[in-house]
Amino acid sequence: MRSLGWALSFVCGGFLALAAVALVAKAELERAGEANAQRVVQDLGLQGRTDEQAAVALTRQVHLWYRGGRTVTDPPLLWRLRPYLTHPLLPEAFRLPPGLIDSLYAEGMCDSAARTLTYILAQVGIESRQLNVVQRFSGAHSAVVARFAGGREVLLDPLYGVVPRIAGALVSPQAVHSAPQGAVRWESLAPTSEDRFYAAFERAVFGLAGSDLEIEAPVDLQPRQVLRLGRADGGTRDVHREGMLQGLTHLWTYLGHRYDRGWTRVMRFNRDTRVTIGVVGTVNPRFVTTDVPPRIDGDRLVYEVAAGDALRFSDGAARRDWTKLRSYQSIDWILFEALL
Repeated sequence: MRSLGWALSFVCGGFLALAAVALVAKAELERAGEANAQRVVQDLGLQGRTDEQAAVALTRQVHLWYRGGRTVTDPPLLWRLRPYLTHPLLPEAFRLPPGLIDSLYAEGMCDSAARTLTYILAQVGIESRQLNVVQRFSGAHSAVVARFAGGREVLLDPLYGVVPRIAGALVSPQAVHSAPQGAVRWESLAPTSEDRFYAAFERAVFGLAGSDLEIEAPVDLQPRQVLRLGRADGGTRDVHREGMLQGLTHLWTYLGHRYDRGWTRVMRFNRDTRVTIGVVGTVNPRFVTTDVPPRIDGDRLVYEVAAGDALRFSDGAARRDWTKLRSYQSIDWILFEALL
């Protein structure tokens, strides 16, 4: 019993030591992130500027980081651990604020740029959230919605380096979405700015990160038509590309949850259709989230859907695979077969 007590004491002592190290490391990283953000604010001379002026200046600065060569070619371990160190399931005492690590390295794409901007905006007292935008034919993108004093919201795009104005005023994504043709002017913040993604914004769906967003893919087939996305090659690139070409979005590359648990991806059918989805590996039932159960056969799922009905893939319902630390499985190919 004495040896058992000693072993338990050793284990508990080791755990407490690791916890103490983790807390110290978190405090040091938070200090580094805050110091970096404050240095940016000072370098840009934002003291005394309006919320709008500060937000535009910081959007330009983050854009220059991500498009101007600050990014690193071999991201350090800390950046690669970011999804785990900021995960909502991590106890708050050990969890790092979203955007802190992104702001230190400026590595990644649109979602990293959005997190970087929201983190630095917080340092000047501006509330903001990541905005997810999905278009059927041109993929998905992340930008930022900032809320100024009085509740006014504006759209800021740090990766593409643009902001929308109507009659000279910064406006929200909702205002851009409903504006008459030609009313919105996309202001370029740097020579590397581009606004091509927003050419068809009126047909996009969008929502704040974590909020409910329904993304619909209409599968319209001719009689007895067979439509295939991707080939059995163990990869998702062809499904990604062909999904967009067919106007189904690029988001049919995974089962489960990969990007946002608020998303519901919907396939809607104009004919009685058999849908066969081939995955990489054996189907993991943890990631099957459709409102109707499929027939599972090894590495594929099979659904039969009536005309006018839909398949709803609720990303938030995906369970976690703790052995692989993820909640999704890659889709290798999809086959749609009109039955009539």
